[in-house]
Amino acid sequence: MVFREENILFSTLKELLKKQEWSAIKSQENEIGFYGGVEPGEEWEKTDEYIYPNQLEKGVGEEKFKKLPEDLKDILGQEVPQKIEFGEKSEKDIEFDTGYLNEKELNLIFKNLPVDLTFIDKNDRVRFFSDKNRIFLRSRLIIGRPVKYCHPPSSVEVVEKILKEFKEGDRDEADFWIQMSEDFVYISYHAIFDDDDEYVGALEVTQEISKLRDLEGQQTLLDWK
Repeated sequence: MVFREENILFSTLKELLKKQEWSAIKSQENEIGFYGGVEPGEEWEKTDEYIYPNQLEKGVGEEKFKKLPEDLKDILGQEVPQKIEFGEKSEKDIEFDTGYLNEKELNLIFKNLPVDLTFIDKNDRVRFFSDKNRIFLRSRLIIGRPVKYCHPPSSVEVVEKILKEFKEGDRDEADFWIQMSEDFVYISYHAIFDDDDEYVGALEVTQEISKLRDLEGQQTLLDWK
């Protein structure tokens, strides 16, 4: 393995990867971690410009292919390998920190989440809710409405206290669980802050977890019947 790494893998990477690609790898190495407690070496000259797989130009090209180790070219059969196709970003895509989606994809993801979501903005008004797997009834009439008017009077004080503590930074989550007939419902509230630690709003996540409570042991294989 050491021979193959030093004479094939590392030599190939040296020829194929640009500094911007190495910088993209470097930026994520702390998240992934290091094998066997190995610590990263000395800092090297990197760039703040990153290139990710979906941004690569197509194919390796004749010039780069000629520079690859002979052992690798033998494996490839002396044919210039084509780029593995990644989905390309379109003009209509919305870019997120971890990828991009178009409006249709984003809407369908929210429609098919196995949880019930409601987002409350920094002014305590309902801005969004998912419309599938709902446990508590919602209608579009609540959009823009103060959240305190979306709860029964007996729970308004609790909701207001949660949001107040979120804004003041005293808490960043709160959770409850209740039995509703045959359903066991778990409700959690999460404070949302931006990169400047400014409060943006709160996310309510509700799910029926009877099945999760009943799980035992493990299931590592797909078992459809």
